[in-house]
Amino acid sequence: MPDNPGHATDSLTRALEVLTRETFDETALFELLDVVASDRSEYARLAENAGRIDEFLGGFPLPDRKYRKAAADLALGFPKHALFLLQDEEGRLVELIRARAWQLMDKHTRAVEHYRAAAKFVSEPTAAERIFCACSLCLTGRADEAREIRDSLSGGELDMPGVPLLDGLLAEAEGDIEKALEIYAAILEKNPDDRDAVFRTALILDQRGEDEDEVERLYRKLADGDIFHEGAAVNLGLLYLDLGRFDEAEAVFNRVLRYDTDNPRVWLYLKDARLSKNMRYDEGRHKEDEKLRQILRLPISEFELSVRSRNCLARMNVHTLGDLISKTETELLAYKNFGETSLKEIKEILARKGLHLGMAREEVERKMRSPSQRLAALTVSDNILEQPISALNLSVRSLKCLEALGIDTVEELTKHSERSLMASKNFGLTSLQEVKKKLATYGLSLATDDM
Repeated sequence: MPDNPGHATDSLTRALEVLTRETFDETALFELLDVVASDRSEYARLAENAGRIDEFLGGFPLPDRKYRKAAADLALGFPKHALFLLQDEEGRLVELIRARAWQLMDKHTRAVEHYRAAAKFVSEPTAAERIFCACSLCLTGRADEAREIRDSLSGGELDMPGVPLLDGLLAEAEGDIEKALEIYAAILEKNPDDRDAVFRTALILDQRGEDEDEVERLYRKLADGDIFHEGAAVNLGLLYLDLGRFDEAEAVFNRVLRYDTDNPRVWLYLKDARLSKNMRYDEGRHKEDEKLRQILRLPISEFELSVRSRNCLARMNVHTLGDLISKTETELLAYKNFGETSLKEIKEILARKGLHLGMAREEVERKMRSPSQRLAALTVSDNILEQPISALNLSVRSLKCLEALGIDTVEELTKHSERSLMASKNFGLTSLQEVKKKLATYGLSLATDDM
């Protein structure tokens, strides 16, 4: 899209006008989503005004205000927030918002259910919802039903925003992948940031095993973009796993779990990334350990020591370098006939091997510990501190408050005090007690206030 500030301002004004118009119905909903989706610069601008949306909507009565706020959440890329707001609501507009929310989370079976539920309120669904529903039908293996909807479109309906995407999905479902790529390329030529076209292009290239750099670029565009794309992020993490980039895979899966806490598949991927990282680390450490073991087994007789030094060490039952490093300078000098010259001689030999007298037993044990022993040494607290706060399974309200404070991991949470949390808007005593209880199960607690 053009970088013309005036255009962006016009788009933002239009988005807010739609959101606050006297009647907010299904037509307004799809118009709002289209305005924002057609100009990516508006995500940031609308996000900047997110804190003022409540002010804009304050004059509208409930539940109308909820519908508008949920629509704004969709536009901002927070479908879960929209679903949470409408959990106790009913009606056609509610079903459409739910349907679009599930689509944004790539849960297309549920999206179809809600589009069908919305259709029951009217004699004829709008073209926009039929098109969106058809897209989800394609992605749930029901291309025949999607094709019927596509063939039923006529006149101005053929020029509606979702039609090219539907054509691309139908081409994929019908096996014409090259045609699908051409359609997505045409969409991206008009709007390089089109969320769905970027993802479908990346997915096709990924499945073909083509151009890993381009696949990564496209997935990252969605995973790091203004509106988070869970499917792209998961696929990006899997790509990193395949490439052996385990740290990056772990970071991506952690971000997905902040967004979708209860996704068991991603938890398994995260575990795989961590185990793979540890295995790679341990392979290197195992080589280092084996090298150290070989050095410590070296007999003293292999080194050019004076007869006096050799005899003294033999009387002390020091036969290998491993035996030698267990001794301190004081212990050696206390032995009869062992002087400064012998001490200097021995220290030089050890230094050449990266060792020294009096090497702490813990240091040697750490160096020689097996990979499985090192992994077993990790405590529950060590592991949980690295986890995203979503791992604590907090309520939506508590989780949103912590995210608003910029708290991403359990370790960051433990650095906050009760006072700093309670100072946050909407974070009350119930949330505080919940957080403290969850931390306590891992032997953790909040920081103490400085007096």
